Amino acid sequence: MNAKILIIDDSSEHRRLVTEALIDDGYDVTVTADGVEGLTAYRAHQFDLVITDVLMPGADGLEVIRAIREAGATVPVIAMSGGGASFPAAISLSASRALGAVEVLHKPFRIAELRDAVQRALVR
Repeated sequence: MNAKILIIDDSSEHRRLVTEALIDDGYDVTVTADGVEGLTAYRAHQFDLVITDVLMPGADGLEVIRAIREAGATVPVIAMSGGGASFPAAISLSASRALGAVEVLHKPFRIAELRDAVQRALVR
């Protein structure tokens, strides 16, 4: 059985790259464009891993991680961030770890880094 992965990212290009890489690796991938849509999908289905961007309009990745953890879920979460004008990536990724992300990726990252993080997260 292939691991089911939820990807939450507001960048269509980034969603496409991450999705293609993970599908090529044989994962069952669901893709959403923002935190609200992502949480809706998360609540409707069971996932083995959640990969979320941190800085997004609406519900951001920190809210996604917080909601998942407050629900008592232990599903591993990987947070991704390239930072923003007022919120550097290092801060958003540190906050993601504090909320329960098991892996963090600083955008832009290499596909090999993504694959390694996914493998580590799924064996936890």
